[in-house]
Amino acid sequence: MTIILAREQEYEIIGPDGNFPVKLSEYNCGCGSWQISGIPCSYVMASISHNCGTKTLRDRVPMYVHQCLTKNAYMQTYRGMIHPLPDKKMWPKIETGKVLPPPFVVQSWQTQNTKEERI
Repeated sequence: MTIILAREQEYEIIGPDGNFPVKLSEYNCGCGSWQISGIPCSYVMASISHNCGTKTLRDRVPMYVHQCLTKNAYMQTYRGMIHPLPDKKMWPKIETGKVLPPPFVVQSWQTQNTKEERI
């Protein structure tokens, strides 16, 4: 992997899968993985390492992980009591009818398009 510094906290990473721009200040990587998962991908990790050095990398990475994935967020989520549920065998029996799919309806725009194609 080759790391090219474009400007402060902005890099171009040349890797085996292609070239990817990384903007640490905007939490943005060209591969899209970081934006989807909230966890820094390998390109972002290389950029962070280049930006702050490998000695402080462990301390800096949590700054680039999405807030909902932190230990504090986890602890806040489960701080209240989670009440136990009875076994499925003890659930009350409920009479349900047969579940049918919704009826198929042709949208008006579809019929208009087919008329235009015939003309």
